[in-house]
Amino acid sequence: MLNDMAELLSFSHFMPHGNCYLWLPSVLWLHVVSDGLIVLSYYSIPFALLALVRRRADLQFDWMLRLFGLFIFLCGTTHLLAIWTTWVPDYWLSGLVKAVTALASVATALLAWPLVPKLVALPSARQLLAINQELAEVLEKHRAAERELRTLSLAMAHSSSMVIITDTQGVIEYCNPAFCQGTGYEERELLGNKVSILGSGFTDPAIYQDLWRTISEGRAWQGELLDRKKNGDLYWSMLYIAPVKDGDGATTHYVAVSHDISELKNSEETIRRLAFYDPLTELPNRALFKERLEQALLRARRDNRMFALLYIDLDRFKHINDSLGHIVGDKLLIEVGQRLKRQLRGTDTVARLGGDEFAVILGDLADPGVAAEIGHALCGAVDSPYSIDGHTLSVSASIGISLYPEDHIDIEELIRMADNALYRAKDAGRNQFAYYTSSEPVRLEWPAPEAGRIQPHNNRTAAPAPAKIGGRS
Repeated sequence: MLNDMAELLSFSHFMPHGNCYLWLPSVLWLHVVSDGLIVLSYYSIPFALLALVRRRADLQFDWMLRLFGLFIFLCGTTHLLAIWTTWVPDYWLSGLVKAVTALASVATALLAWPLVPKLVALPSARQLLAINQELAEVLEKHRAAERELRTLSLAMAHSSSMVIITDTQGVIEYCNPAFCQGTGYEERELLGNKVSILGSGFTDPAIYQDLWRTISEGRAWQGELLDRKKNGDLYWSMLYIAPVKDGDGATTHYVAVSHDISELKNSEETIRRLAFYDPLTELPNRALFKERLEQALLRARRDNRMFALLYIDLDRFKHINDSLGHIVGDKLLIEVGQRLKRQLRGTDTVARLGGDEFAVILGDLADPGVAAEIGHALCGAVDSPYSIDGHTLSVSASIGISLYPEDHIDIEELIRMADNALYRAKDAGRNQFAYYTSSEPVRLEWPAPEAGRIQPHNNRTAAPAPAKIGGRS
């Protein structure tokens, strides 16, 4: 067999079936060696493509690579047959292989050309590096934002401030633990509900209108609301609410941060009561009395109306206080204050100035006689017996009255005139009232005749009040 092969490849037997190469052995060997190298190269490419397709499952056009590998394999086969037909003239076989190769090449071309734009659009290695760098930067920013959000989330979760996030319609989308603890609601009860679930019904609607108008305009709002907890308890909330905007500047959410300031409000109320109210009788003290008096003066000037100022002092109170003790005396003062308050209108003011001294502001009077009628009623209310700690007590009141604008238009002068009138009433025998300019104090009789009630108004003169005589008791 080796002899036959050697004979076949000898120079004398090249192309025994024709003279295509002019019987030049060097030309024949050139074709044989070249086709052999081409066959080896062509056959190596399909196996490389097959290995690539198997290792890279993410390739989008693997079918194209398989088809291209088949085309290269057939091309290699045509060159192998070209070597074979040098000695064996199987031209039909070579022609059929070339025909199949031609069909495969046409099919490959027809399928490959539509892919050219997509393949051209694929980024280059440099572009891929730039894209990877951009992706790395975006990823780092995303990680930084994620870390910041995690930090903020932890801060809100552990914050003592009550925080909620709502959509633009006021529907709650987030609430932190402090909000649930402060309001008594569970998270599942709040999410999906509107913030109106906290409404107490006691907050002025104008405040809500101002709130929504402000945040709808894209501005932050801050103020106080009286809200209600789940158990029904009312609490004061100091609220700060700000809009959250997207990249286009449109509001997408609202963030509300609030604090329960009920204790602070209670402290403020306590301080206010200590500053403006008498701690014993809970009536306005001298400071609030002066403020109410200034307000009455402004209203009277504006409306061109009259008001009266009454100074009241208890008769023989010092004797009761000294003989029975301060505890009984304090209880007596409390009862006197309540009796005086019950005789007045809601718009009037009764204040305790100190000791056993009280004052009354009667606003919006149509006639000076009204002050006399109320003075008569106040004296009668005070004069009724008291039952305190097993003691039956009796005190009376002396009252001095000054009128705006008939007596004066200045507050200090009105106070001085009422005080002078009070001294006149006490010096004249107590248990009576007197106008500043009355010629005589009006002594009360029980029951007082109608004439006695109108007499102070009829007897008013322009004569000045006499000087003070004696002291109070």
